[in-house]
Amino acid sequence: MSTLNDTDLFVIERSGTQYQVRSDEMSTLNDTDLFVVERGGVQYKVEYADVDPITGELEAPVEVLTPLNGAGIGAGAPYNPISSTITTVAGNNITCSDNTELANMVGPISMTDENGDLVTPQTSEITNISGTAPAITLTFTNSTDLEYFQAGDVVQSGDWNQSQVWSDSLTGTGLTNPANAFSGDVDSYADSSGGWSLDLSGHTFGSGAHTIEVKSGGATSITVNNYTSIPDPGGGGAKVWTGTYTGEINSIASSATGSSMYYVKIDGNLLVNSGISNPNAVSVVSVDTSSSQMVVNGGTWSNGDVISLPTLEASATDVIGVDGNTLQISGVSGQWRPNLRIKGASVASSAPSPSSIVFTSMNGGTTAVTGTDATLASRVWTLQKSSAQTGPWTTVGEYTDLEANASQNGSTPWTGKPTLEENMYYKVKVKYTSDNANSVESVFNTFQTGDA
Repeated sequence: MSTLNDTDLFVIERSGTQYQVRSDEMSTLNDTDLFVVERGGVQYKVEYADVDPITGELEAPVEVLTPLNGAGIGAGAPYNPISSTITTVAGNNITCSDNTELANMVGPISMTDENGDLVTPQTSEITNISGTAPAITLTFTNSTDLEYFQAGDVVQSGDWNQSQVWSDSLTGTGLTNPANAFSGDVDSYADSSGGWSLDLSGHTFGSGAHTIEVKSGGATSITVNNYTSIPDPGGGGAKVWTGTYTGEINSIASSATGSSMYYVKIDGNLLVNSGISNPNAVSVVSVDTSSSQMVVNGGTWSNGDVISLPTLEASATDVIGVDGNTLQISGVSGQWRPNLRIKGASVASSAPSPSSIVFTSMNGGTTAVTGTDATLASRVWTLQKSSAQTGPWTTVGEYTDLEANASQNGSTPWTGKPTLEENMYYKVKVKYTSDNANSVESVFNTFQTGDA
């Protein structure tokens, strides 16, 4: 029976009427349908139940495993390669769960989610609070964004605002020690010989009413946004200037005289450079996404609260190399962390060369041939080609492949494939046949070859 083609016809008699039935339609016959059998020159009628070769079954669906459907199509269009999930970060080595797109990475690269977007983590609402400092367990409605939190993340900053390096935005005539004004030590100071100006346009404080407190020595005036003055507290030496301002705060500046800056507070929060350890900060101890829980080392919490982090940003200027699932980089900025992705600079995709195409298959969701009391007798590949993605299609051939018979595994490549042409569209499907089971066939996969 294994030598039959699916299109071979049998003459069947049913209720006195003869029919023609294809070989691959045998399973539709009734047990009482009659076959004509010749033995010793004499013809007999035999019921289908006595000759039915179908005793087993190959599991569906059958699928073309490689080449992937759509492989090479759209080649030449620019895109940003995105890696699989980052699993570990060690210095300038970033390891991912697999090597997806790592070979296509060129700098500059950045840290994003699976869609190539920056992540600003925010949990769901707290539903339960247990334990005491330094091990308070917070339980959330669900695990939303918990995978982006890690031990050491500051989740309550006390009265410090460390959202950026503020001293980078402080300028002035004869300015010295600008970092001192944002060190967290309210008794250290930056100094100037002709006044200072703090550019705050890169931060959003909001359009509402704000309280402002500045400690400065030598200043005769302090203004907000270059025109609203903070009241002079009077007296001499280092003075604390306090006032209110309604609207977005873009700058705070002193008079153009020799003046110092000890600190700046906005809405009660001391502006402190990021990266400085905050003794009053509450940080993450551990995270368990499976139970939607986070352990923190202190803080004041209420049911209904949510926890947020600043936008997670990290980048690198150059890709040095790839070692398995690890990307080697240089020029690192920010903190790379697990559970995010690597997004590379825009590159042009390329279609696979004709000789690199490998034909493999699977059925029942596995490469190992699966079925009931049936084994693979052959794979039959049907190959079509076209100069355009939409056709028309020309059949290249239908090929019987016995190379997976010994292994009974669809991952065994079809090495008897015909030579493929370069820069051509192809469609391929595969059929599994068995000596004692109906054949099962896949749908077409479409792919395109590139240059040889």
